[in-house]
Parts: sequence; structure tokens; C-alpha cells
Amino acid sequence: MPKPSPFQVQGLSKDKKSGQFRIDLRYRDPETRTFRRYHVRLPPGTTLAAAKVRARQDLNDALTGKLAERSKAPPIRLRKAFDDYLAWARTNRPRTAKDRTLHAKALVVSLGDVVLDRVSPFDVERFKRDRKKLGNKDATINRHLATLKHMFGWAEEHGLVPMATAASVRRVRNLKEGAGRVRFLSDDEQASLFGKLDKDPLLRPLVVAALLTGLRLGELVRLQWGDVSFDSNTVVVRQSKTDRSRGVPLHARLREQLESVEREKRDGAVFRRKSGRAWTVQEASRRFHAIVVEAKVKDFRFHDLRHTYATRIRASGGGIDEVARLLGHTSLAVTQRYAHLEDARLHQLVSTLAARDVNPAVQQSEEDAPAASANAERPHLALVASS
Repeated sequence: MPKPSPFQVQGLSKDKKSGQFRIDLRYRDPETRTFRRYHVRLPPGTTLAAAKVRARQDLNDALTGKLAERSKAPPIRLRKAFDDYLAWARTNRPRTAKDRTLHAKALVVSLGDVVLDRVSPFDVERFKRDRKKLGNKDATINRHLATLKHMFGWAEEHGLVPMATAASVRRVRNLKEGAGRVRFLSDDEQASLFGKLDKDPLLRPLVVAALLTGLRLGELVRLQWGDVSFDSNTVVVRQSKTDRSRGVPLHARLREQLESVEREKRDGAVFRRKSGRAWTVQEASRRFHAIVVEAKVKDFRFHDLRHTYATRIRASGGGIDEVARLLGHTSLAVTQRYAHLEDARLHQLVSTLAARDVNPAVQQSEEDAPAASANAERPHLALVASS
């Protein structure tokens, strides 16, 4: 007969040697009225809170007859769970389904096609270690973990895996990533780049737009003329990476470029190839890489134009929160990579504060002088050469 639970939850106990939680229930089947016994060992790393939730859920299922049904059903395995999850993703998250498919393949190869509710935090830690040995970057491994955790959350919602198992997997910590790459154009590099872009009148407008809006390449190639509002001086991004629309102010130089397009051609995609069809991300990336090589600008990608935009906004006095809104970041943590750009401004403020401290009798006009000088010297968003 099962012992009383020391955790005040019927059937829940903990093995002293392994440290794993166990659930041991004796109950009467509501259908047959016969006594049954249910015993399960929870995955290593399961917390007490998660174990209590699982024990209460199993007890409720036992009293309502669902536990017997669960025991008759064949266990779902990791590969089948991912197949069903990816089918859901293709409908509900189509823009990320391709990446999730690649993540799922790597996860199944590493973890094996195991029974879904047998996946433990230790297994996930092993996956992290194995991918590190293969040379994967921390950010890449974290993207795989994000897919795994989201799949387990989806599986728990659909009743494919117990809440405790899903919670234990989702609680595994991500690897600590660095600040992230921040590569931006210098004035000389921009001059060299546009010297070559002048020979490519179709790609040039796309690059100008990236520098003056900070939009991702995918957002730019999907931009429609209906998304450009000259009345409100705004470009609306309707299909973003985060599935959230946002408005970006229309820079005067970009507005001038767009208004130069004949009215009868302002239909469909804004940026097009010679054939009249819209650029694709792959085509634009390849062509831009070729231009960068010709211009002898080292280690520069199209996405770095977005970094250049953010860097120049920061240098012009824009706050981290403002940069986040313009770039469409859902978390300030991502935008913090640009925080170092305010170091010079902080040194300037501290220097001004120290001067006032040692000479409190300085007149107001003298106090305002450093600020005025600072404003006069503040750099502004560099403009690309006119078309």
C-alpha cells in the first residue's frame, strides 16, 4: 500500500538515492469499480512544484477515468510529436517553419526518437554539450532550444505530454550569449560602397532604404506601395519577423527617392528587379555581397545596414527605447548591444557635473555653455548621396 506523501499531495514521494520524484496512487476505477495502482517515476531535474502539479493532475485523471485511457494509448515519440508540431507551425508560424524544421531534425538526431515524456533536463543539457563540441555558436544552440521548449509547451497544451515534463524541459537555461555583432559602415566605407552601387540603379534604392529605415531585408523586399504613406510620412511594416506591424518615419532623402517613381508604377512591390518582379532575399543578398567585394569593404553583410542605422540613431542622441521601437524589437535586451555607444556622452556628463561641483559659483550662462557646445557637436544621421 502506498505510503502517505510527505509533500501533502496524495501519492507523491521522493527517492532518497536518485533524488527523483515518484507518484504512487491506489484508486478505484470509476468504470469497473475495481482497485488499481498507478506508479511513475518523474524525469531527473523535475522540481517540487512541477512534481506537485503532475501528481494532482494524475490523481484527477485517475478519479475521472482518464488515467486508464492514457495507459491504453500508445506512447507518442519525439519524431511524431515534432511532425505534428511542424504541421501546426506551417499554418500558424509560416515564416519560421523552415528554421524550426531544421532545429527539429537536429534535436531528434541528438536526443533520439524517444518517448516524449521521457525527455529530461539532463537530455537537453547533453544536447547543448554535443552541439558545442560540433562548433555551434551559443546563439545557434539557443535557437534550437527555443524550438524544443515551444514544442513541449504546444504538446502540453494538446495533452501529449504531462505538465510536469513540459515544465522541466522548458526550465532548462539557455546558454549565455555575447552582446551580439554590431558592424556598421564608416564614412569611407560608405563612400566606397556607393561608388560601386552607382553602377547598379536597381539595387541602390534598396540599400538606401535599408540605411534610412533600418528595415530587415525580408521586410524591404515585401514592402508594398500601399505601405508607404506620404501623408503621414511613414512606412508601415506589416510582415515583420515578430509578426507585429510597426510604423517607421520616412526620411526626407528616402521620400525624395520614392516620389521620383512615376505614379503609374506605384503598384505592388516597391523594390523590383529589371523584369518588374520583386527582389527576393536570396537575390538581393547575393548581389549586395558582390558589390561589397568590389568595393573592398571587409566583413559586411546586408543586415549590417540595419546596425548602421541603429548606430547612427544612437549617435544622434536617440535612446535605447527609441531605437527598439524603430527596429521593432520586442525586448530591450536585444537593443542593449547599442548601449556602449553612449559611453562618450556619459563621460561628457560626468565631466560637466564635476566642474559644477568644484566651482558652484559659476554663472548660469557659463553652465549652459558646455551643453550648447555638446549639442553643436552632436553627430547626426549621415545621409547617403542623392540619386
